[in-house]
Amino acid sequence: MRFSVASLLSRDPSSKLTAWLTRPLAAVLAVLLIAVGLATVPSEVAQAASTMTLTAVSSGSVLAGQPATVTLTATNPTATDEYNVSFTYVLPAGVTYVAGSAGAAAGDPTIVTITDAAGPPAVTHQVLVWQNLSDLSASSSASVGFQVQSTAPVGSTFAGTANAYAQSDPRTVPSFDADGNAVAGTYTDSASATASSTTISALKVTKTEPSPEHELMRGVHDQPTVYTLKVEDTSDAATSGVTLVDYLPAGLEFLGCGAVDNSTPGAVEYGGAPRLDQTYQTALPASACPQPVSVATVSNPAGQPAGVYTQVTWSLGSITSTTPQTIQYVAAVPLRENTTTWSGAVPSATSLVQTANLDNNSGALTRQVGNATAYTNTAVATGTYTGEVASGASTTVSATDSVTIKASDLSIVKSSDSTSFVSGQLSHYSLLVRSSEYVSDSGMTITDVLDDGLCPAVPATTPRSGDPVPADCDPTQTPGVAGTITNATATNVAYDASTGKFTLTLVPTTATLAPDTSVTIGYNVLMRSAYSTTGLPTAAGDTFTNNVGIAGTSTAVPATGQTPTTEPVTDTSSFTKTTSGPVISKKILPRTAVSGVSDCAADSNAGSYVSTETTSGPAFRLGDRVCFQLTVQFSADTLTRNARITDFLPSDAIYENSVLGDAGTGNTLPAGQYSAPTTRTSRAAWTLGSTRKGLTGLYVDQGVTAVIYVSALVTSPASTATTPDIQGNLMKYSETNTAGQALSLRDKANFQVVPAPQVALAKTIVSDSTDPVAGPVTNATAREGSVLGYRLDVSNLGTAAQGNDVQTDDVTVWDALPAGVTCAAVTTISNLGSCSDTAPLGIVPSQSSASVIVWTIPTIAASSDSAVTYSLTVPAGVSVTTSLTNVASVVSFDSPTTDTSAGSPSEAAFSPANSLSATNSASANAQAANGSATVTVPATVVTKTGLVGTSTTYETAVDKAVQGESVSYRYGVTVPHGTTVYSGLLTDPGVSGIVGSSPTYVVTLPDGTTQAPAPSPSTAAPSPSAPPAR
Repeated sequence: MRFSVASLLSRDPSSKLTAWLTRPLAAVLAVLLIAVGLATVPSEVAQAASTMTLTAVSSGSVLAGQPATVTLTATNPTATDEYNVSFTYVLPAGVTYVAGSAGAAAGDPTIVTITDAAGPPAVTHQVLVWQNLSDLSASSSASVGFQVQSTAPVGSTFAGTANAYAQSDPRTVPSFDADGNAVAGTYTDSASATASSTTISALKVTKTEPSPEHELMRGVHDQPTVYTLKVEDTSDAATSGVTLVDYLPAGLEFLGCGAVDNSTPGAVEYGGAPRLDQTYQTALPASACPQPVSVATVSNPAGQPAGVYTQVTWSLGSITSTTPQTIQYVAAVPLRENTTTWSGAVPSATSLVQTANLDNNSGALTRQVGNATAYTNTAVATGTYTGEVASGASTTVSATDSVTIKASDLSIVKSSDSTSFVSGQLSHYSLLVRSSEYVSDSGMTITDVLDDGLCPAVPATTPRSGDPVPADCDPTQTPGVAGTITNATATNVAYDASTGKFTLTLVPTTATLAPDTSVTIGYNVLMRSAYSTTGLPTAAGDTFTNNVGIAGTSTAVPATGQTPTTEPVTDTSSFTKTTSGPVISKKILPRTAVSGVSDCAADSNAGSYVSTETTSGPAFRLGDRVCFQLTVQFSADTLTRNARITDFLPSDAIYENSVLGDAGTGNTLPAGQYSAPTTRTSRAAWTLGSTRKGLTGLYVDQGVTAVIYVSALVTSPASTATTPDIQGNLMKYSETNTAGQALSLRDKANFQVVPAPQVALAKTIVSDSTDPVAGPVTNATAREGSVLGYRLDVSNLGTAAQGNDVQTDDVTVWDALPAGVTCAAVTTISNLGSCSDTAPLGIVPSQSSASVIVWTIPTIAASSDSAVTYSLTVPAGVSVTTSLTNVASVVSFDSPTTDTSAGSPSEAAFSPANSLSATNSASANAQAANGSATVTVPATVVTKTGLVGTSTTYETAVDKAVQGESVSYRYGVTVPHGTTVYSGLLTDPGVSGIVGSSPTYVVTLPDGTTQAPAPSPSTAAPSPSAPPAR
């Protein structure tokens, strides 16, 4: 089967044919716009109004010589997709990008170095450019995180400037000039932001505390915690004389390394309480817990909120980057706060006796009333930096960090067996309830509010209130949600249909939680398949947060003397579940014969698809059918909402058809949740899923895998024309969660389209019956009756390197005879060629009257050639000096494709450029293949001799004569054999200084007869009936 691009496009004239016809016009318009732009466009070309937003966040403080972390986030708040998001980040002088810090996904940016001052020393700054980092589908965000490092001295600050650019055209990438500036016209949306400032420090302090949610239960004996302080120094220079001061607020007791009690001997915190060294009996090792140089109770220290603090000071000496200091100590929440009043003598700070000393714990109770009291302790490291500091900065440097704990008598902490929300499954929640050393807790009621999309799986006998419960949450209708509760009783389940939330009320089985005890309550929740408020299915990308609170009454341990004896206490906690997202991939089938999209989807081909995102991919030719495999592994947790695939084919291919794979290919998407696009363009889009009754949008079931096979047809061979920024087949995927936030993913399959087969034609004269030629020539001499042998060599010059080393079929050659030469002069045409005195249809106008020989060469293999020949007799009456040129062209040829839809491989039609066929050349898609040969009829030979004075000898050089001498001239004209002269005219301009004196003229013809010349010379052309002069 044979087809041409024109016939292919005619199948869908409303789409691809229009693009094909308008492409030349677009090229012309581009040139015109550029020309106009040179004169009228200002230096800054206005872009469309910006719609995207951009944030830039940088580390607040970093050690000198250490990198700062920067995160750029672009957000598309609109309902329109944007593509090929690109970022720039302009760094100040002295700040550079840390190689590899952006990670494998983003990759290192292009770094442009700008010279601000030539120096010496030169001052430069960097511009970081990430081009085409991701897409921004409607309501989605894209981020890049990386690190930068400054060479500026301690005390300096720096901030960078961020920019983001996007395109509405998926094949156009925002481009940047040599200075890293975005080129106007290459982007359609942009945003800018200045990053938060980063301070360069000499010291860094990190403080940590391990209690769950930093809820520290009261109890200096039984509920201690371990704080960890780490002090680090810059690698640029040491910091000497470093002191570390930790300010513990009044509600925290500094217990040193533990296993110590400096209180008055025999004194205890309350009746029956043990000594401090009896409860924390194993001290921290000295290597982890160095002794401070002082421990003092102070009031309103500088730099801290007003109040009483235990000020603990360590002398760390000189610190370098290789000798960081880590310090641990024990602390706890005592019964009462520390004061500056002591029951006895005030221990000196340097004695360290104020460590683990309850003699000044006479302040307010630390007791929880309602919510727990927050206590913040701050560590401050100070020293003298020995390196360079910024102008105006001090060598005295410091760093701080802090931790806030909640002093609790009743605590609840919520956790789950998984952070994943899996629709239709049960998940286990745990509630850890704890009491402190100083109270017991009773009358506890737990209120757990479950987000819409969750419902409690509790016993069917649980009392219920509020609105009627959805069937899937009603254990009388859905036995699977009739769950059990451990260590608590559900006293009520209230449902609010307006919010879709369940409020589960629990009472711990243990009515009174004794001091220093805990209980873990467990129950299951159903992760629902739909929301109550909207009826929409829970979907991929959704999050579910539920909040729990506990309220009870704490009763003081009698010996502690706390009044009032009872206090109300409350606490809260929360837990968030998230859903998993999809995974997409796009692959291509290497070039093979396929009859249609059904072959693309055949199980036998499923394993042959390859990923070519990072390679150039397989090579294809004009007319080939190309197969793609698009795979989406949807969320295994929930339904997916509004899944959309958009496929952008390169400009040299069009979408043909698509089909879902069968089970053998891994596809599990039901046929009813897919429909194939029908329009043949370079863009195809699929919306996947099915509707739900009464709901908007389309939904794909959880755990489904969609495998779509796409067939496309290559519509043009590769050319040297300008190509788009992004080639290959681009797969864009998006989905939205219930809140309308979008997720955007992309992949691509690269492939090459090779150039057209390269056919060449060489035309030569290989024989001449009258004037023999030495080998094939393109120019020869001929006479009337000469029999000339012509040879046309047609070569297939495709190469493996270009991928066009393929056979060519039905190679059609036209040879236009010279004007006035008809087919009667042609004999022995080889290869079944034929000659016609009527020119073929579509021939170029300049040859419309020519007689033409036509050959069709069946096949020329790659790297081979084929020759055709014929003989031509030069007609009689050909005038001297006449040139007879005939031109030959390959006007068309075919080449096999992978399309076997007709049962055998089809053939793509090629039309070489600038051929004798004007019709074919108008849609040329191959290089020109032309040749010509010229024969020239010999010219006449004219001789002139002269005779001076009395000389009897005619000479060719007559250059001397004296005044009065006579000069005679003799002319000879030789007309070559087998040639004709029409209306020959011999003229002589004469010689300056020689004047004719009654000149006489005699013409002697070859037969001896004479003839007088015409009275006056004439240049008129002979009449066609005039006899030739021979």
